[in-house]
Amino acid sequence: MKVVDTGNRPNKQFETSFETHPSSYYGKLFVSIKGAEGNVLIELAKKSKPDKVVAQQKCQGNKRLVFENLPPATYILRALWDTNNNGKWDVGDYEKQLQPEHTQIFRKEIELRSNWESEVAWTLKSVKKKKKVEDEKSKNKVD
Repeated sequence: MKVVDTGNRPNKQFETSFETHPSSYYGKLFVSIKGAEGNVLIELAKKSKPDKVVAQQKCQGNKRLVFENLPPATYILRALWDTNNNGKWDVGDYEKQLQPEHTQIFRKEIELRSNWESEVAWTLKSVKKKKKVEDEKSKNKVD
């Protein structure tokens, strides 16, 4: 197939090759979530790069999530309550008196190896209970 630009000039031919790992190189992670109230995003990141999200899935209620084709590594999980449903964590706004969206981090690191399937169960703590405690603390605060 010949590719031409707007001046009807042909582009130079370009060839490249690449290799991928066989499917047996990758692992699979099953995460059983309980207690996801509202819009909750479950994020998976490598322990070595916790700020770089490898995969993300939405979750409501009780759900079994599947993360496939993961390279061998040690992973961490975190839950983000996406209250405004924009697909990301928001830091809050002091002027508008908005608190940051709630987060929780899974306590255990997850080691995944080649050709492994791992499963973890995670019961999320209720955000409503946490909010109630914060409200009680602010009522008892002395100015």
